Amino acid sequence: MTVHRGLLLPRVANVIRRGAVYQWRRRLPATLAKRLAISHIAISLRIREQPKARALADHLNAFAAMLFDDPTQDGFLISKQQATAIVRQAADRHLQRLDRISAMERSSPDFDADDSRRSDVIMSWCYQLLAGRGESAKVDESARRQMIAAGLTEADCVEVDHMLNCLRAQRLIPHYPARIRAALDAVGACPHGGNARIAQTAIFRGYAAALRQTDRRWDGIYIEDDHLVQELLRSPAPPVTAEHGGAKANPDRPPAVQREGTAERTAQDASGPIIIDPGAADSVQQPAKSAPKPVVSLSADRALSALGRRFADEKADDRAWDQKSQKQALQTYGLFAKLLSEKGIATLRDVKQRHFSDLKAAFKNFAKSYGKSPADEERSIAELETIGKQKPADKRGLEAATVRRHLTFLQELVDWARANGEAIDKDLAPRLLKPPKGGRGRTKRATFSTDDLALIFNFAFFIGCKGWKKQDAFLPGDVVYHRALYFALFMLHYMGARREEICGLDLDDVGVINGIGYVHIRDNAHRDIKNDQSERFIPLHPEIIRLGIFDYVEAIRALGYNRVFPDLHSGTTDSPSGDKLYDELIGGLLIAIPEEGQRKKVIHSLRKTFGAALKKQDVDIETRADLLGHGGKTATDEIYVDAADLEMKLAEMLKLPIATAHLRTFPIKLIPWVAEKNKMPYSGRKPAARRASTTEP
Repeated sequence: MTVHRGLLLPRVANVIRRGAVYQWRRRLPATLAKRLAISHIAISLRIREQPKARALADHLNAFAAMLFDDPTQDGFLISKQQATAIVRQAADRHLQRLDRISAMERSSPDFDADDSRRSDVIMSWCYQLLAGRGESAKVDESARRQMIAAGLTEADCVEVDHMLNCLRAQRLIPHYPARIRAALDAVGACPHGGNARIAQTAIFRGYAAALRQTDRRWDGIYIEDDHLVQELLRSPAPPVTAEHGGAKANPDRPPAVQREGTAERTAQDASGPIIIDPGAADSVQQPAKSAPKPVVSLSADRALSALGRRFADEKADDRAWDQKSQKQALQTYGLFAKLLSEKGIATLRDVKQRHFSDLKAAFKNFAKSYGKSPADEERSIAELETIGKQKPADKRGLEAATVRRHLTFLQELVDWARANGEAIDKDLAPRLLKPPKGGRGRTKRATFSTDDLALIFNFAFFIGCKGWKKQDAFLPGDVVYHRALYFALFMLHYMGARREEICGLDLDDVGVINGIGYVHIRDNAHRDIKNDQSERFIPLHPEIIRLGIFDYVEAIRALGYNRVFPDLHSGTTDSPSGDKLYDELIGGLLIAIPEEGQRKKVIHSLRKTFGAALKKQDVDIETRADLLGHGGKTATDEIYVDAADLEMKLAEMLKLPIATAHLRTFPIKLIPWVAEKNKMPYSGRKPAARRASTTEP
């Protein structure tokens, strides 16, 4: 067997990476290797994602251990002493963490020791149940009886069950594989799957034991202090001599050396004034003439804003964020900077996990309309909360998805700052506060039914309306205007593209190849696309061609425009073109399909309807992904499958039900101000500042 070299996967035994794919490779026992004349066995995992490779490797390591290793040998199974060591390490780390958290809580003006003690007791029972009953632990009747006997109330039992569900929702169970592997490495245990589960139980035992020590945190009873005093009483006191009213300097000790871990200092020149730097505990007193210049540092809010700007610029340079993402991220960093300023946080070193929790709590009091008013940028956190509290309950509190987005941006900034050597608290983890996603992805946007589509494609602007203005487009009349409201809806329905992909088309993105009309979805001068896999060719459905798309494109081209839908662009706003289409359509949808008003992005339902219809027609997942601009779920889908050609895509699209057969064609008639190349009548005065971007799924 040929032995290949590759990149080792960190902290995972027997895994290497060859190119983009991971491989499991294990040394054979000496006897077997000699008999087979090979030293290793190698298997391609056919996986590109590191987490999946880690998980599969654990199973292969455990299976190989059963085949090749003797379970009776020392070191195969974790020993009692090793398990105890893991419990000790976990308890020690968690005690230190809890001591830091309790110190911060005690400084809060609304600190309640009894409430904090109750929280610790509840969490200790969570980890105790996880240690005893595994990852699916819950509060059953047996556990409830144990907790009641230990002094908990019925409400506490309900809270324990709730916290177990929260830990699972936040993916804190099972425990982080990296920490489990580190714990096994620290005690020299074999990192196979069985030992990993034993280590996870030991870690949970350590957490539970640390949380049970509530007397030390909330009553000030530190057992180690008693031992320390006893040790001090047993130790002889050092002799003390006085000179000039102070301690006599040791002649064998360098005069400018400080004892480690204390604030004691000696002066090199007793005659000169002593300068003490209160910001550095390990600095040395020196004469004034040699005192270092003070270091001027930015306040926490200004430092965070500067970091956020640098991070956003770097993401933009790497083309990882479009301008919309940059704007949203900077809005998040600005909010957090306001909170730090209002709380008087001095430096980035002083930023703690509770400050992220404070921001999340503030989000519950924000008005749902936060961000729509330009004045919100100038308002303080307290002002934003006051405005929100004046709103009805159903109009107060940011949506869970918005809160997740804010905390995701903050987590990315924390990771980037830490990777770039910024001095920040190592325990900062905004992601732990992210609310869980609710529901399945398929339930977030409802599809349009056949009846819904019949109502939509019978709107007056398709068959004859009173005029081109928004208030007239849904009223019956005798004219049909060819515009985005007309063609974009056909394209969204029959092509399944994202809203901005269609609304931001350039004339050069529409063409014909081998007799097949197509649209090329790609970055252009008007908007960016969502990601690399979003770039694709989509055939034009025959219905779109029948209704005059090419005649319309030529009419627009003859006028000198470069956009397919110039009626969506005023030239004086930075809003995405799709927002204008939404504004024109929403009024009719609210009338024809009232419940649609509950959805935030009703146009996106056309895209979902397209995908669902393809699935019902048994169109394969690769072709659906090519049409929708989705990436493959596996390496096989993404790398080894060529993009379906236009002819094959068109054949699959023709399986879609026709919802526009009743519409007749009309001679091309443009909106008057578009035909005359005038300014959009209702455009604002703000100059354009950015390109739009497609961010829909």
